[in-house]
Amino acid sequence: MVCGAMAGYAQWGVSANMSVSTSNYAYTQGGQPAFNKDLPQGWAFDFTPRIGYAFGDLFSAGVDLGFGYANYNYTDGFYNPITEVWDQSEIFNQQLYSGMVGLFMRLQIQSWGRLSLHAELTAGYKKAYGTNTKTQYAEDVWGDYNKIVTSRDIQQDQFRLQVVPVFHYLLGNWKGGAGDKSHLSADLYLNFISLAYAHTVTNMYGEKSKTNSDPELHSQTVTNDFDLGFRVLGTNPIGIGFTYSF
Repeated sequence: MVCGAMAGYAQWGVSANMSVSTSNYAYTQGGQPAFNKDLPQGWAFDFTPRIGYAFGDLFSAGVDLGFGYANYNYTDGFYNPITEVWDQSEIFNQQLYSGMVGLFMRLQIQSWGRLSLHAELTAGYKKAYGTNTKTQYAEDVWGDYNKIVTSRDIQQDQFRLQVVPVFHYLLGNWKGGAGDKSHLSADLYLNFISLAYAHTVTNMYGEKSKTNSDPELHSQTVTNDFDLGFRVLGTNPIGIGFTYSF
């Protein structure tokens, strides 16, 4: 038991990334506040824990898990010449709940004491379920606006690969001697110079109603993105994470 504990010292690591993002906009047309259906309003949350094992000082590998939620609105409208303001005509809402599982491998390229540069390869599969809801406003003969709401289920599958450079910095009491280890460390992910590939399949089903509880497939969209940068994986050019090793 003592030998096993010594061999495992500072080789297992647990870390987690958490992000919260919000989107909003101010849009004017003809000098008046208006609507732009191409711009989102909403927020998203992602939490990704990680368990890794260090095979010596140069190489480590492990498992990623992820959970996420996103809720965005896209609003359209028109200019009303009677009231001389822009009125809402349509709100498109998309909600997605997602789960992810993946593997990672990290190789140390260069070391400068506490600071080291690594190349990290990640491969992950993401599954998302959600709802697309369209709310339209129609004016009746009395001049009142009525809401017409239609809803469709959406299902998304994504496989992605990414290679990203990572700066790794040892925190705590580390002197650099033989066998000297630091339990706590920080990572700086340079996502803006990463190499990434993503294959995404999005299925949208027929409109849900009281008489149609199990709608058939309405449309399918397949995308393949190969990119140098962060566009297919998010909007954060730099990511920061902390790891505890034991």
